[in-house]
Amino acid sequence: MDEKGLLVHDRHRGVVSLVETTTGLDVYLDVVPANEIPWGLYYLGLSALSVVLLTGLRLDPFPLGVLPDLVWIGCFVAVFVGSAVAHTCYSRRMRLGAEDTPPDLPHR
Repeated sequence: MDEKGLLVHDRHRGVVSLVETTTGLDVYLDVVPANEIPWGLYYLGLSALSVVLLTGLRLDPFPLGVLPDLVWIGCFVAVFVGSAVAHTCYSRRMRLGAEDTPPDLPHR
């Protein structure tokens, strides 16, 4: 990025900073507030949890054996559908032009 002129890398001080012309590019990046996680990481964790629980269904331990496997699978699908709906609503709210200024970006 230094070679392309998007940032400046001061090797002596160990500091990387954006050039003035790139300050407006943050609207194209995945802006994640400090108290949130990126959606990709969320879905990766949700998938890992589903694999662990579905493997557990195969072993049929006590808490998972109480309900039929089809009910558990329906719950997994419902969680993914709910997550997709939440992600879609969040993405529409963050879309440029949806509001005057995207809510997580500072006014310029």
